[in-house]
Amino acid sequence: MKVFKVTAQIEFVVVAESEFDALQVADSYAIDAARDSGLDADWAQEIAAADQLPAGWKESDLPYGGDGDQSIKAILDSAPPLVVRDAFTIDMFQVMQ
Repeated sequence: MKVFKVTAQIEFVVVAESEFDALQVADSYAIDAARDSGLDADWAQEIAAADQLPAGWKESDLPYGGDGDQSIKAILDSAPPLVVRDAFTIDMFQVMQ
């Protein structure tokens, strides 16, 4: 298993007196809006080290989708090394068919 940082965005409508108030209302209702909107993740990036974790996440946390027992640190420690491919030379390694 590998660890990934994932981004998911939603758009929803709130009622408020100002933009500032709208952001506060949105913060209050974001979980409900995500559940109601059928939220889809639209970006993922593999995490190879703890310093790549999103703000607020720690190595001791349990990631979503795991077995509920392994911390992020345990998964990172057991993950195969991250493969970095050079976009300029990747076609040199593709098999011609």
